[in-house]
Amino acid sequence: MKNKMDKLLKIQAYFDNELGPGEAREIEQLLVSETEAQTIGDFIRKHRETLRKLDLEHGYSLPIPFEVYWASIRSRITQPSMIDVISGAILDFVERVRSIRRTVAPVTVIAVCLILCILAGNALTRYRSQVSNTKFEIVALVKDPGVVTYRDWAQGVTLVWFPYPANGE
Repeated sequence: MKNKMDKLLKIQAYFDNELGPGEAREIEQLLVSETEAQTIGDFIRKHRETLRKLDLEHGYSLPIPFEVYWASIRSRITQPSMIDVISGAILDFVERVRSIRRTVAPVTVIAVCLILCILAGNALTRYRSQVSNTKFEIVALVKDPGVVTYRDWAQGVTLVWFPYPANGE
């Protein structure tokens, strides 16, 4: 045993049937070999017997057998608490969110780039289609409202009309 207090606690646990089989054998050997351990064991036995007699005389008793009571306490100690279960579930959820974020971020960037390329391509094809679908174009210059330009895209012809005679000539 590490120290005297540890030895006392082990002996008490032995009499309370709280030790495993290996530790119980160790304490039994200790109770046989050491006089101090024998004295402590006798003291605990006498007091336990006295307490049982007092309980019987005064009518104190547990609503369930003593062994069942301690077995329920032992099972509550050994089973995982709700805090452990909930914290484990939260950690699993957080890890799933992190993995989703690691996946979604690059996919989102790629999707945005593709959408921008598609929109730019649509805008360019609309402009080209508007230009190519036009049979001809007439442009009037603002400086000289008499000058008119005619373009025929299909024939590849551009004509410019100037008013004759020029203003005031």
